[in-house]
Amino acid sequence: MAGVSAGGTPHGRAVFGLQAAGAVVFGAPAVTGLVVGADLGRYLIAAGWFCHGVGDFTHLRMRRLRGGRGPTFAEWCAVVDVVVAVELVCLA
Repeated sequence: MAGVSAGGTPHGRAVFGLQAAGAVVFGAPAVTGLVVGADLGRYLIAAGWFCHGVGDFTHLRMRRLRGGRGPTFAEWCAVVDVVVAVELVCLA
């Protein structure tokens, strides 16, 4: 972290801004889910997990289209995120 504050962001301000916006978009359902009722909260948190999985698939696809080095952590994370979202929705 010291390198980030001393030398700027590693991939530029635009990427940092996009990552910060993503953190807000994916974090909002989680925080809202803590405030509302249990059932609605579960669905909001599931939506956040699902959207995060879709974002991971998008990262993976874009990397492959640009000639990336192949699968990354995003591939595993995308599957886990979608499975957790489905499990949260299917809870009785």
